[in-house]
Amino acid sequence: MTSHGPEVHLGKEDSKDTILRVVESKLKALQCHFTWDLETSKILLLRRRDYLEDIRPLLRLYINHGSIDEAIALAEEALGAHPDERYLKGCLAYCYKWKIFEESPNQSVIDRAISLHKEVIALYPHSSFAKKINLAKTYAKLKDYQDEAEQIYQELLGRDLEPADKQTLCSIYAKYLFFCRKDSEGSLRYHMEVVKMPLQSIYRKTSIKILEKNRNRSPMGREIEEFLANLQEP
Repeated sequence: MTSHGPEVHLGKEDSKDTILRVVESKLKALQCHFTWDLETSKILLLRRRDYLEDIRPLLRLYINHGSIDEAIALAEEALGAHPDERYLKGCLAYCYKWKIFEESPNQSVIDRAISLHKEVIALYPHSSFAKKINLAKTYAKLKDYQDEAEQIYQELLGRDLEPADKQTLCSIYAKYLFFCRKDSEGSLRYHMEVVKMPLQSIYRKTSIKILEKNRNRSPMGREIEEFLANLQEP
């Protein structure tokens, strides 16, 4: 679907009734064919294959308001009804990714999340870049899977990517090095790689800010100072 509704901004202090009213308004604005009532949504989803793409905003709303298990239940039911729909398998992988991001998962959840991401990658062989990044991010959130995350990032970094994809990847990898590997210097060097690419983007702006913040506090300060002084705008 291409319809876009207004942005929803809700805090954790909002009451359940307030959240439900805003959710219903959001779904109507999206012209979705589902309601907030989960059972009704399931019935409609299971009946109408042509409306399957409407499930994604509904899942996102569940997840945004702390109902990850409900999102998983809905995605599982939809996939059970339409097992040949790779889009639904991607939606289920998306739900499990957020369960790992937001909770302390047990091993069965971890195994399920990893298995789903690998299946989705195999189902989209010609557009697997973003899906491999999702798997790498999932691994990166798990203390015992850092080597697996690193392996994916290195494989992607070795590819001949489009400039925009390369810039996105370097930005994500820079953050991974800083937060997961505690490699500040390596992270800053990848932020420099992001900035070198002649593409205006949020990634480039963010990397410039990070470099500017670190030029007076990092052992690489002089190198960063010279790099920024010689920087040419794209």
